[in-house]
Amino acid sequence: NPASYGAGVYSSRVVNDFVVHEKNGFNKDTIFEINDTKKSRTLYFMNVESTVNIDTYSFRNPPHFMSMVPSETNLRDAQYETDAVLNSYFYDDTTAPFVSTRLIKRFGISNPSPRYIEAVATAFSTGSYSSDGVSFGKGVYGDLEATAAAILLDREARDVLLDNDPAFGSLREPLVKIVGLMRSMEYNPEPNEPLVELVRMELRIGQMAHEYQSVFSFFLPEYEPDGRIASAALSAPESQVMDMPKIVELQNGMFSLIKKGLMQDRIGSYDYGFSPSWSKLGELSFNPAPLMATL
Repeated sequence: NPASYGAGVYSSRVVNDFVVHEKNGFNKDTIFEINDTKKSRTLYFMNVESTVNIDTYSFRNPPHFMSMVPSETNLRDAQYETDAVLNSYFYDDTTAPFVSTRLIKRFGISNPSPRYIEAVATAFSTGSYSSDGVSFGKGVYGDLEATAAAILLDREARDVLLDNDPAFGSLREPLVKIVGLMRSMEYNPEPNEPLVELVRMELRIGQMAHEYQSVFSFFLPEYEPDGRIASAALSAPESQVMDMPKIVELQNGMFSLIKKGLMQDRIGSYDYGFSPSWSKLGELSFNPAPLMATL
């Protein structure tokens, strides 16, 4: 930024759609200022181009801040270099559709249409989204308010007719199934056991909070299980943790949770058996009688 050099060091003039900042005339110290309205940022470029030549091949040397001489490196340049790398990722043209696809999948639609992805990516890029006369976002690139609104209010996320499509939606994660059952069936803990403790669940059902096997979560976002789903070029990420032993374990555990309650640190499984010495941590207290009376 020319302003960082102090007042009066650079003189400025507008040329077409950009600003030229000159220091003692047009030379290698000249700085070009470009206003990128599409991505809500201002870019500054040096009037320098470095070319690397190897035999008969040549390519432009990407700009960098860190000196190639170890004794000349410093914290400031390292910070500038890091910021430049992160900005190149964030403002890349592929970032908006990539982030949009990943977020849509996590909101429960494993196979969004290209139109849906484009709508969300546009909201991410422009920072604005409108639905039924209501506007979301502040018009800034990467605005998550507009992005979330586009994901949740798009017709593909709300149209009940799509429920008839067997490929629409997504599989529910095993741990979410258990938590959903406990919440909907009104889990009631014992007075001396206020906290719900489920341990080693990643071994039993393939998933447990904060027990990722890698930084890429429990499953790959583009995972395609063998069979009809893969043949149709569709993805079902959550199915990657659902092998047969874990599916049986999950079903047994949910059944025994309903019948016997939460026993010690497990949801209960006939594979492990039960012991009279085990203490009950809580049970499902939902009573269907009032609901049935209204039907």
